[in-house]
Amino acid sequence: MAKNEPMTMPMDTLQDAIRAKKTPLALTLAPSLSYIPPYLLTQNRETAENETAAVAGAYYDFCLAVLGKAADVVPAVIFRPSAFEAIGWRGSQVMYRLMVKAKELGYYIICDAVKSDVSDHTSFVKSAYLDSNGLDTYPCDCITLNGYVGSDGFKPYIDYCIVNNKTVFVVVKSANPSTREFQELITGDRYTYTVIGDLCQRHAKKSVGRWGFSVVGSVFGPAYSKNMAEMRKRYPDTFFLIPEFGGQGGKIFEVAAAFNKYGHGALVACQADLPGAWQKYGKDQFDFADIALEEINRMKADIRSMVQVL
Repeated sequence: MAKNEPMTMPMDTLQDAIRAKKTPLALTLAPSLSYIPPYLLTQNRETAENETAAVAGAYYDFCLAVLGKAADVVPAVIFRPSAFEAIGWRGSQVMYRLMVKAKELGYYIICDAVKSDVSDHTSFVKSAYLDSNGLDTYPCDCITLNGYVGSDGFKPYIDYCIVNNKTVFVVVKSANPSTREFQELITGDRYTYTVIGDLCQRHAKKSVGRWGFSVVGSVFGPAYSKNMAEMRKRYPDTFFLIPEFGGQGGKIFEVAAAFNKYGHGALVACQADLPGAWQKYGKDQFDFADIALEEINRMKADIRSMVQVL
């Protein structure tokens, strides 16, 4: 390494993965019975001990097929635990199995758990989602955290992430309509969400890697904010995770300013219902994975029209 050359840091791993696939797009997995092909349920009912087990089997088959189709196309996958937990412990088991498969397929794995633990409780979160000691815990590269508990909610992760090649994304500005009720309140001369963003930027300075981003990224939903360019300028060391692209996360012309001049510094997540596009377009249920891939490629083309990853 040349003198004064920045060290490789954990967020570099994500940026490297994005550059390899030439797209900053992430698949989101949050299965719902409303768009699971009926034939998958029928198949699993033949061998399952009860209906919940059949649903769990259908969730696994459905998500695994989409993961396999998208593996060569997108660099990252985002899991929504609440969707899996909705069917109980079997759902959590399915999520674990899918994460293991996603790791084998080369995905960068983000768990969108939005944890808000502080003090000693952060050790449980690190052990469950970001452990590197070989235990059978969720094999994630990253987890989302709730920034509105203050810096105690993310500071304990910084040194841990540096040592273990992990990252976190802190919710700074969410995309839901009621975000204005609290996150856009004026605090002194700042919006509340910029107070959280400023904390993340300040505390994570020591972890900035060779691509210029720290281990502490920010979840930033642009759909109800028109100042993405201002945020990119204000937080040059912060990697942005844009939720629900194509849904709450807006269109590419709204989020293009999240990227720097090299097309770096942001990851946009497909909307959660994308894997169910077969139903949206009235396609054959047996083609669900191919239809999902078509949707992903369409979104990739939209992004490429505005953002070039160098």
